[in-house]
Amino acid sequence: MSDSNSQGNETGDRAESSPNQGINWGAVKEKLTGNLIDTTLWVTRLCTVFFCIAFIFPIFGNQSSHYQKSLLGNAATSALRLHQRLPPFQFSREFFARMFAEDSCHYLFYSLIFMTGHPVTMVLMPLLLFAVLHSSTFTLQLFTLMQAESSWVGRQLRSLVEQHQRNLLRIIACSEIFIMPAIIFLMFT
Repeated sequence: MSDSNSQGNETGDRAESSPNQGINWGAVKEKLTGNLIDTTLWVTRLCTVFFCIAFIFPIFGNQSSHYQKSLLGNAATSALRLHQRLPPFQFSREFFARMFAEDSCHYLFYSLIFMTGHPVTMVLMPLLLFAVLHSSTFTLQLFTLMQAESSWVGRQLRSLVEQHQRNLLRIIACSEIFIMPAIIFLMFT
């Protein structure tokens, strides 16, 4: 009889302590501090998402300010991506050819060009969707390190990213295609 009680207490103790043992905060801290550029990219993408949503749903603050901050967040993300992908600066034709071939350079110019004009909601769509896609991917990496990917939130986020990644990329491509005629139309109105 005492054996069954001791087994019941051990099982109960393990059930109570397993949620604390499942989260590996040390690995998360190590990833965040070890990869400072990736962490900064994640934070700038989250800022881009926040300010895009704040622009679309103007609950607080100045809507024009949120528009510029979302473009500024994307410009910072693009500049960091360029820093990651390019070799050290050289004043040569090959370096500039490689720089202008990068998508990050295109999005940096995209953000800088539209930052000076009047707010256009359609301009924020590719920025918002890219920021959501890439920040959720990094968040999934953090969930994997925390060993919390088996939680409900981790499973839902993983399935959303896997199921809708291709659709998001298609929407981004279509919105980029439709922005050019829309901007030309807006120039003449």
